[in-house]
Amino acid sequence: MAQYTTISTGNPLEITNNIDTFRYNVSSSLLYLDKEITSLGFDGAENVDWASITAYTGGGLGIFRLGVRSLHWVMDEILTPTGFIGDENIDWKNVQKHKAA
Repeated sequence: MAQYTTISTGNPLEITNNIDTFRYNVSSSLLYLDKEITSLGFDGAENVDWASITAYTGGGLGIFRLGVRSLHWVMDEILTPTGFIGDENIDWKNVQKHKAA
């Protein structure tokens, strides 16, 4: 069974373990992974209170999903308005895939 969280502009995903806080955030059709640096966190200034760790691009519509599919952690991106209900590599594509340990 696959399970996903969709991330788009204005709909970030925050992940915390009570020590560090990260967020996946979409801006200008890119998916960024950010990390809080200070207690102001994502409400503060970039590179002062939080920093971008990496950016992912796939050339799609800027709507991504993270999840687990067939024992793999996956990151997918929508390519057409049909989106995730359509066909892989036509309406959406896999951006990253990692095997669960």
